[in-house]
Amino acid sequence: MVDFKTRLRKTIIWGAATLFILYFFYDLLSLEFYNNMGTFIALVGCIAITVCIVAFFICLFSLFDKPAEEETKDEGSPLGYVIFAIIMISLFGNGFLLVGHGVRLEQKELDENGVIVMARIIDGSSYAGRKFDFSHIKVLFTDSSGNERKINIDVSKHSFKNFYLNEEIPIVYSTKNVGVNRVVYGQEDFSKYPMQK
Repeated sequence: MVDFKTRLRKTIIWGAATLFILYFFYDLLSLEFYNNMGTFIALVGCIAITVCIVAFFICLFSLFDKPAEEETKDEGSPLGYVIFAIIMISLFGNGFLLVGHGVRLEQKELDENGVIVMARIIDGSSYAGRKFDFSHIKVLFTDSSGNERKINIDVSKHSFKNFYLNEEIPIVYSTKNVGVNRVVYGQEDFSKYPMQK
């Protein structure tokens, strides 16, 4: 049987690992990582966080476990159900939170550095089904430093049908990170973001 000090040490180590992995995925990763690999980060992050959380709770529960000789065979332990609930809540919860965190980082970047510019559609593709949507348009525009840029902008499959080749559309993009961009859809955006000079 493992002594109490060893179990406490393992609990502290897994607790520290959990805090570090949470800090890593929610604070240390930059906008560029979320912008380029958002789905991958959400998948790896929620799995890594879940492993650390489950290990931490198993160690924590072991601190209060009865020694094996004191347990009777009649008693059923709800620990398996608790661990399963922790796994499900952590996987899905952190998956949604990490995706939302990436979206919030992009929105914050646009709020701080976004400008509106007219761009010309030069290409696009749509591959969509009932449960997935990989539609984007490629636009050409001149950025704030005078360079011509070609970027892909994700759009919904319904919006994609409304665009046509060589159409001039307003987009908002970040002057610090051109990869953060989107199509301007309403008057609210025109009042929120300045026009590029």
